[in-house]
Amino acid sequence: YFAELKQGLSFGELALLKKDSLRAATVRTRANGVHLASLHRADYQHVFGKRKRMKLDARISFFKEIPFFKGLSRAFLEKFQRNFETVSFYRL
Repeated sequence: YFAELKQGLSFGELALLKKDSLRAATVRTRANGVHLASLHRADYQHVFGKRKRMKLDARISFFKEIPFFKGLSRAFLEKFQRNFETVSFYRL
């Protein structure tokens, strides 16, 4: 498969997401002065894992503000919250 990528686009994300996956992308450039950045899996997981934990903490806090859920354990709420989807509404 061949793709021509423009400035700011990325490739190779599957190798970051799948635990035992190896990188499968090969890069060739037609121009001089092309800059590429590489991100190691551990760094990716650290950054996005932190973001995922922050989203989970926010969800748990939301449920704990509702009187019905106040006495429930965090472990229960972590399992419970998996059944919900966040939907945002905006006033027109």
